[in-house]
Amino acid sequence: MLAPGATDVLAAVEYAHPSATISFDPNCRPSIITDVDYARRHTEKFVSLADVVKASDEDLAWLYPGEDVLESARRWMTLGRTERPAMVVVTRGAAGPWGITAAGEAECPAPKVDVADTVGAGDSFMAALLSGIVDRGLDGAQNRKDLRELPAESLAELLEHAARAAAVTVSRPGANPPTRAEMNGSVA
Repeated sequence: MLAPGATDVLAAVEYAHPSATISFDPNCRPSIITDVDYARRHTEKFVSLADVVKASDEDLAWLYPGEDVLESARRWMTLGRTERPAMVVVTRGAAGPWGITAAGEAECPAPKVDVADTVGAGDSFMAALLSGIVDRGLDGAQNRKDLRELPAESLAELLEHAARAAAVTVSRPGANPPTRAEMNGSVA
């Protein structure tokens, strides 16, 4: 969101949009960007270009004060020129993630873990969400329709996978995400 890079990033996303899966995590930092109206406008530009949007409940509460965070996320599903986000996901800490596609909504509980450090949890969640989308062959602009129509049951599986990755990350010090082997259970 900071100039001059914000304009360059937006141009890169617009350039890549016709052929690539675009993901967006606003990762709001009110201590850096203090103008919420500016942040909201800028965020909505990226949401309208994204296929996969992930925001925390804290991001949405700051961007849309006084509004229900899930209603704000549902509204994001209507942004966009001709195409809209295929998926919007809200991380809610211990309450677990929630998500929506055109085919429905899903949520799952957060795994119970002893929290050592929360740094990197959101990034681990997003990485696992995207890897799950790639593993299902739903990446790339040619698969937008299928991603948009992902059934609620499949969305719940993606949310559970991503929540497990975030749980591993918070269970150890430092921004230390799990490996694929750890996620697959092949490391003791």
